[in-house]
Amino acid sequence: MNMVNKYIIGTALRSGVLCILSNALADIAFLVEKILKMFMDISIIGSKPFEAMLKVPYTVFSFMGKLFRNMLACSEDALKDCNLDDEEEDSTSPGTLPVATRCFSTYNNFYGDASPLSCTAADTCETSLVDGTLQVCGTCEQRTDGVPTTRFACSPITKKCTCNVPVLGTSPCSANSDCCDAAACRWIDGDFLPTFGSIPCANTAGQNAMCFLEEGRVTAYCAVAIHQVEFATCSEEMIGRNLQLPVDKMCLHTWDPRFSSSSAFQSSYDKLMAVPCNDVVAANAFCVSIRDGPNVIVASSVTGVRSRRLLAHSELTGNATHSAQCKDALDGDALPATRQACVEAYAFSSGTVRLLGMRDVLPECMFCSVDDFMHAVLENPLLMPVLPAHPVRVAHILG
Repeated sequence: MNMVNKYIIGTALRSGVLCILSNALADIAFLVEKILKMFMDISIIGSKPFEAMLKVPYTVFSFMGKLFRNMLACSEDALKDCNLDDEEEDSTSPGTLPVATRCFSTYNNFYGDASPLSCTAADTCETSLVDGTLQVCGTCEQRTDGVPTTRFACSPITKKCTCNVPVLGTSPCSANSDCCDAAACRWIDGDFLPTFGSIPCANTAGQNAMCFLEEGRVTAYCAVAIHQVEFATCSEEMIGRNLQLPVDKMCLHTWDPRFSSSSAFQSSYDKLMAVPCNDVVAANAFCVSIRDGPNVIVASSVTGVRSRRLLAHSELTGNATHSAQCKDALDGDALPATRQACVEAYAFSSGTVRLLGMRDVLPECMFCSVDDFMHAVLENPLLMPVLPAHPVRVAHILG
């Protein structure tokens, strides 16, 4: 910029291309003005005959001379308020963007990933979920207060890159006793729904860790409630009886298929697992006496949970199928041949679902009978347009 000002514009009347040119034009205009002034001042017999005729050109050249003379400053003093020094720009930068980097919390990087959708060390992170101060993700400091966190990651709550995002740990279990010293207990809210975050089960303080069976899942995991959990209790007179379930309380659950037909309605809290009362089958829920605790409603069937693969096929119950004939055969001993046929149908159906690679989509007993197939289709109508898109799977089913 100094070079432009010095050599092109000019800092004096006789320096710079533009200043020299404009002042030369001003000198020419003033010269013509002086000549015209001389002719206008000529007097003949007391009169000036050229004054009226040359007044307009004189005014024009006078204006042009002043215009060219004052068009550019052509002076260093006139530029004293402008800093035109070639100072080096500050190359240091905080490296942060104006806002935290948006991200996908469910995305996982893989080796060789050229365009990751999750957070990298060069992205902009918020300091924490409650502190919106921005910093480069690579400068995040690892917390050492005992709560497991990732130094920086995509927060599933804000969908932004954040420092020290809690690690979501899950500890599978089969009974409440498994969660006494488990590595991680997930948080569940007042509606018995999982929320983000987990803590070591040993740090649950006054909240009791429980083996929680979530709706629609086959396996349970250790959990701790944000609020105090209230279990559905019952009186001594109601032990062994079927009760009306309170939908806003927690019940206990057992995998024992012979529970509903047993006459000993006594158990231990450590051998059971927790499940929302709203998710259990009311017909298989009974008042049970709990050792060293109040009487609690315990159920052996949960809605939306498929038959457990760990059980032997001979231990199937009527809840595994929607066929009325198989329900009667599996829940009693009066139809041994029909019971065996239903067990074989279940084994074939579960094997078919496993070979199709659709265990997370299809019920294991979908192909047990026409009733089971129709129930699965009515429950999930999208199965009909999805299956024809996989001709190999359709051929396997028909075969």
